[in-house]
Amino acid sequence: MDYRSLICLKVAEKQLDISSAALITQMSTVQLTQTIANLNREFGVQLFNKQDSCISLTEYGRILLPRAEKAFQSIRNAEQLISDTSDASNTLVKLNISTPFHNISRLIDDFKKKNPTISVAYSILDDSSILGSYDLEMRASEENQPHAANRINLAQEDFCVLVGKNHRLATKDSISISDLYNEDAILASSEADITNLVHELFFEIGIKPKVRATLQTAREVMALVESGIGYCFGGSITWLACCDFDVVPLDIKDFHRNRNLFLTWPSGSYLSQGAWALTNYLIHTIRNSKFTF
Repeated sequence: MDYRSLICLKVAEKQLDISSAALITQMSTVQLTQTIANLNREFGVQLFNKQDSCISLTEYGRILLPRAEKAFQSIRNAEQLISDTSDASNTLVKLNISTPFHNISRLIDDFKKKNPTISVAYSILDDSSILGSYDLEMRASEENQPHAANRINLAQEDFCVLVGKNHRLATKDSISISDLYNEDAILASSEADITNLVHELFFEIGIKPKVRATLQTAREVMALVESGIGYCFGGSITWLACCDFDVVPLDIKDFHRNRNLFLTWPSGSYLSQGAWALTNYLIHTIRNSKFTF
């Protein structure tokens, strides 16, 4: 059965005379008659009624028509999807980053050098005024995410303490929470997860963190920490991947928490070839750049 056969079914549904039906299907009356005969023979039942000069559908034809329409619509959808994703030239991928990733700009620049035909526009912390909509979103959660067709796991990162090389704790391989008592803490207001974690951690041991400063971004925090002023908590990927600050990560031996990083995209949509290229790049780069203690 081909697309022309479907047209014959749809025309027969209208109960037209055979001359009008031939005109609509752009066949001769002989071709139309032959197509009808072939369809009846292919399905082994009578799909069409021919009465006087008119054609109509039998009960079998009425059963076949909506199912045939659905099948051909699926084929058209697949053709459109293939057309949309077959050429990555001049592709624009919109990436929303809802968890701070302090060096994402370097990763995006590196991706664009390796994929010059793909452009990437990105916004941080769900600034929808920049993108309006997105193709991919990078997110983080301490909870394990249920399986979903529109989500890919990137990696799991550990929380750690970061200090400058001239900080008194920098010579230690690992520390205890008690080692942070009376040490100055530097927080990032953009990193709500980590800020809440710090307060929760100190609440559990019955003291308050000694907060020296609260800055906006992870980069501002790490610049201060690098200079030897205080310590900060950070993620082993989102803070340390491709890190260009001279800081020392410290494992916390009496505290182990982590969170999952993943990519997601709007439910029911498909990733373009450009979005797949960016996804594969982020998976490979992030997993290979994770700091391990």
